[in-house]
Amino acid sequence: MSDKQYLVRIVEDNTGKVEREMGPMGGGQAIRVMTGAEINLDHERFSVVIADADSEDPKETP
Repeated sequence: MSDKQYLVRIVEDNTGKVEREMGPMGGGQAIRVMTGAEINLDHERFSVVIADADSEDPKETP
């Protein structure tokens, strides 16, 4: 079992600004949180990404 931790980030596409960050959490939980966050998301302005909890780049995904 992996102890790797992830963050779920809601990022504004135009600016790259992280509007919300959730976590750290395990991989399975991160996928569930991402799926839920995408339900009512304004997809024209924002993206949801899963990033390594140790990552400095808001759009870096494992």
